[in-house]
Amino acid sequence: MTLYLISGLVGIIILAVILNVVLKKIAEKRFAKLSTRDKIIKKLSQNTKSYKEFINLEKGIAYEFSVGEYYESLGYKVNFNGIEKGINDGGIDLIAVKKIKIKENFYKTQTLLIQCKNYNNTSKLEQDVVRKFLGDCYVYLHSKKLLQNKYNTFGHIFCVSNPLEENSSILRYENFCNNHRSFDLQIKTIPYNQNILQNQRLQKILEVHVYSQYFDMIKSLY
Repeated sequence: MTLYLISGLVGIIILAVILNVVLKKIAEKRFAKLSTRDKIIKKLSQNTKSYKEFINLEKGIAYEFSVGEYYESLGYKVNFNGIEKGINDGGIDLIAVKKIKIKENFYKTQTLLIQCKNYNNTSKLEQDVVRKFLGDCYVYLHSKKLLQNKYNTFGHIFCVSNPLEENSSILRYENFCNNHRSFDLQIKTIPYNQNILQNQRLQKILEVHVYSQYFDMIKSLY
């Protein structure tokens, strides 16, 4: 009786091991078929902090890209400065350049310096953020020796993905700059569209600037 019991237990253990191996193989095959993004999300799903950091980084770059595409559609040549340089972007996410006609046979080069903020809660944004951006713009223009060139014109655009409250300090500061300093500052709302993540051009950018940071983590299967 004892021998039959032991044999039965051994059989159950062997079946359990075989079942575990089979289930693991199935999981590995399913994991291998996932997109790079979905593999990363799968791996990070148990780590709330890391998952949130990944999503925020992805959304930030996707928003900069969508704003950049918007200005490209207006005829500007856009340098994706923030995406390319990361934290070393000097506070300027996008640099958009276009020749604009002033009068017959006379053109100026218009340079737009743009910062993008993809915030769900725009009430967290204060004047200091915009002031710092303008300071960074001055440093950039001065370093490139563009301020002295009469054939250049400049714009400073602070983009947000969600509308600001009507009486927000940032909008008041925009009004002050434009009315009292003759300073071209625009606070512009360009909504973030989650569908932008399906854009093939953006996918290549994300592979290089976001997903590559997680490649080592997803080399092993499920």
